[in-house]
Amino acid sequence: MPVSGPGGTPYELFEPLGLEYTEVLRGTNAFDYGANTLGGAINYVTKTGKNAAPFEVHVEGGSFGYHKLQLSGGKVIGPLDYYFSVTESSRDGYQAQSHSSSNGIAANIGYQINPDVQTRFYLRYRETKNESPGNLTRAQIDADPRQANAVSLAQNTLRNQPGSTWLANKTTVRLDGGSQLDLGLVYHDYPIDSRGSSPTATNATTQEWGFRDVSASAQYSRSDTWGGKVSNTKIGFVATKHLDAYRDSYVRVGSVNYQAGSLVHKAEYGGSDFVIHASNDLELASSLWLTTGLSAINTKRDTVVTYPVTNQPYSASRWDLAPRLGLRYNFTPDLQVFGNIGRSVEPPNSWAFLTQPPTFATLYGATGPLASFAVRGLDLRNQKATTTELGTRGAINGGQWSVALYRSELKNELQTVETFPGSGITLESNASPTIHQGIEAGADL
Repeated sequence: MPVSGPGGTPYELFEPLGLEYTEVLRGTNAFDYGANTLGGAINYVTKTGKNAAPFEVHVEGGSFGYHKLQLSGGKVIGPLDYYFSVTESSRDGYQAQSHSSSNGIAANIGYQINPDVQTRFYLRYRETKNESPGNLTRAQIDADPRQANAVSLAQNTLRNQPGSTWLANKTTVRLDGGSQLDLGLVYHDYPIDSRGSSPTATNATTQEWGFRDVSASAQYSRSDTWGGKVSNTKIGFVATKHLDAYRDSYVRVGSVNYQAGSLVHKAEYGGSDFVIHASNDLELASSLWLTTGLSAINTKRDTVVTYPVTNQPYSASRWDLAPRLGLRYNFTPDLQVFGNIGRSVEPPNSWAFLTQPPTFATLYGATGPLASFAVRGLDLRNQKATTTELGTRGAINGGQWSVALYRSELKNELQTVETFPGSGITLESNASPTIHQGIEAGADL
């Protein structure tokens, strides 16, 4: 069930304590999850009452005032089970003005309705607060790496998530001995408060971002045998839509033209991601498997400035196809070679189309080329990549290892670009064709 959506991926819910395990599915290996990013997907699998201790206390600490505390527990009561994990942490930080803190809860409760139907409800809630020391030049780092940027220090730059909530339900129905249906529904609310630095301290602003999404997912999977060969098929969809999304900017420090607390800019965002995916894993011969798949991806993005004046709304809707093809061969149960090629389609976040408010030139006194960013960002296009991978994995003496070569050829790579060197003012942009390539290797011994 998704956390990412048109507004991006909020990181504050990614608390690793309380997880049973984590899957890192690079690139097209995340195909069956409906992922639409170059990187693939990271799958957090939480503990349940079936695999958790009745009660645990976890404490850790470290340098620069770091500490973390977790209370957790779970239990099975007949057809019902539950799990909870409460965490709290903070650190003073290495640099000046880099204190951070967080607290939250992750919990779930499951019920076995009958031998073929089970359902589980999930809750994740977390608050984070992060002071920002700002950017330093190389000379400043050489002189004192623990100092903060003077402007950030003067403005007490801060970025915090006042409380992100993720509520979800997953229901699994076993239809027969070889097929099942998984259904998911998610409500996600993730606001952000940010006190950012600006070119002039008297016009420093506070920005309030708000995002509320709803997601639905379904996947039908079945296993068949054709001519003595195994065929595994999955068909599903993932859909995420903004219920509400906005950014409001207020003046923090008053000036001649603006009172402290004055609203200077208001923008609204809209958007949705819809992915239909189908894949098949077919045993061509003994130890030789063919993987095929195709995703149809629809992305919609809308944005409009509603204050101080309403500008012309921006809207875009695009369809793309993302195929996948792979082969793997098992020489032995402990040695496998594989190769695959696939496409990924990654849309810009909904806020990326609106890089600066219309009042920017007036508020900061910008003229010339800087004022050209005052209305709206560029007409961003979806990032598309074709990735080829060739590798081998295996096991020896109880350990596991893997080595893979990969090459991704990208068009319209999404980049955050500084408008002018040293300005600290950025916008989203598409790059010219780029290549990501390298070697990935890992071992668990």
